[in-house]
Amino acid sequence: MAFAVQQLRLAPALRSIAKPLNVLWEESITVASICQVIARRTSVNPDEAFLTGLLHGIGRLYIMVRAVGKSNSWYGDPAIMETIDGWHAAIGKAVLENWGFAEAMSEAVGLQQDYGHTGKSEPDLTDVLIVSVVLALVLREPGPRTVAMDGINSFRRVGLTAPDCAAILKHAEYQLGSLHAALGC
Repeated sequence: MAFAVQQLRLAPALRSIAKPLNVLWEESITVASICQVIARRTSVNPDEAFLTGLLHGIGRLYIMVRAVGKSNSWYGDPAIMETIDGWHAAIGKAVLENWGFAEAMSEAVGLQQDYGHTGKSEPDLTDVLIVSVVLALVLREPGPRTVAMDGINSFRRVGLTAPDCAAILKHAEYQLGSLHAALGC
């Protein structure tokens, strides 16, 4: 995955979106790392959670690559970014389904913005991804960080408290440093 993204960033035809591709890559490895940590607190497979986190932005990638050449100023345009934010999860789900990924992974990517998600009795991959996406956003904020868990059922389903979230964020920072070193990012 790291190699593929690096090749995309270096492709001459995609140079115009090199910066947003880099932002997406950073977000994806952050979400993946957090997914793995959170999955270990549940019965969700940590490796499957990591891969789901890594691929959670595949819809955004699809949209960006398809938009190349259509307009030089789409990145940063609030209206276009809002449209991408609204559609990327559904497109990501469709891409993963088309590629033959597990139903649970495709479903989680499609529901990653569904804060009212209520699964079966135990937390599922969708809960892990939702919490990880929220925590990844918080991790990008300068300290002190506050996690707004109200209205997001997945935090309750996973059983996370504010101190738990703080510990996960601290661990994720360490893990991301190791991952960056390993991938040469």
